[in-house]
Parts: sequence; C-alpha cells; structure tokens
Amino acid sequence: MRSGTRATAMLFILPALFALVGLGMLTPGLWVGYRSWAFLQTAQAAPGTVIALQWSNDSDSSGARPVVRYEVRGEPYQITGNVWSSPPAYDVGDPVRVLYPPEVQVESIGYDSGIIKIV
Repeated sequence: MRSGTRATAMLFILPALFALVGLGMLTPGLWVGYRSWAFLQTAQAAPGTVIALQWSNDSDSSGARPVVRYEVRGEPYQITGNVWSSPPAYDVGDPVRVLYPPEVQVESIGYDSGIIKIV
C-alpha cells in the first residue's frame, strides 16, 4: 500500500473511530438523564431538615454530607446524603425537599440536592 493511500484511509477511519467512542460515551449519559427525568415525573415530596453534618477527612472523601430528618404520613425517617462537599452544601437547620417514588418503601428515598439517591 502506498503512503498516500494509507493517509487517505486514516482520514476515514479516524473520524469513524472518534464517532463510535463519542456515541459510546453519550449513550450512558442519555440513559441516566432519562431515568432521572422519569423519576422526577412521579416522585412524591416531603419536607425535611438537616439535623447534622457528617464530616470525613479520609483520602477518598473530604468534607461533609448532610443527615436529613423528615416525616411521611406521620412517621419519622432519617437519611444521610451520599455527596461529600467542602465547604458543606448545607448548614444544620436548613430545610430540604425529600423526594421518593410513591410505589416503594419510604426508606428508599433521596433528598433533592441535584443527586438523587435511591437505595
């Protein structure tokens, strides 16, 4: 094969390779976005309050995450956020909106922080 033919072949192979890699990365993002959108269409909301901040200084996660108390149908529940931040995204006493799917157990919920936690 001549070098001119090889260069021409690369002009077609390289863009196709980049397109395939890009599509492979786009597909999971679209799926996660769709699942979040579908959850938000049916989610029930309950008011909650940040009752504590759980601090961590280990090498994997540094900062704080909120501990939230809320009530559903008169029953008290508590969850701990799964996103660490420094400085903390919430202060103790801050009100938060707790989201949960209506068809599952009340313990399987998350708070409205941009990241929804389904246990």
